[in-house]
Amino acid sequence: MIRKDGVAVRLQLEYARDQSALRAGLMWRKSLAQRNGMLFDFSNSIIVRMWMKNTYIPLDMLFVTEGGRIIQIERNLSPHSLSSIISIEPVRYVVEINGDEARQLGLNIGDMLFINGDYFFKDDN
Repeated sequence: MIRKDGVAVRLQLEYARDQSALRAGLMWRKSLAQRNGMLFDFSNSIIVRMWMKNTYIPLDMLFVTEGGRIIQIERNLSPHSLSSIISIEPVRYVVEINGDEARQLGLNIGDMLFINGDYFFKDDN
């Protein structure tokens, strides 16, 4: 990720893009190393609905446009919650990391997601 102040934040993300991985996400995990998480790729931009069912650790969810821009951050979500977390507009990606880690890393709305150091998103400005 590249913050608006130009600082690069490196994360090690598992890539979820098939239906099984998209459904399971980080459910059943008892721990998650710092700066690790999961990148959900929905193949195209949609309104995304997530939840914390069967998730044992608090998470931050970053909602990312097809262009790679973070447009929404849901912070420190409660384990096992059945409440829906819904994107405020269509997104292609969601990044899940440890709860409160977005704040600790200084990640905010408008920061950019890069994968393997490459910028290969469509411009969505």
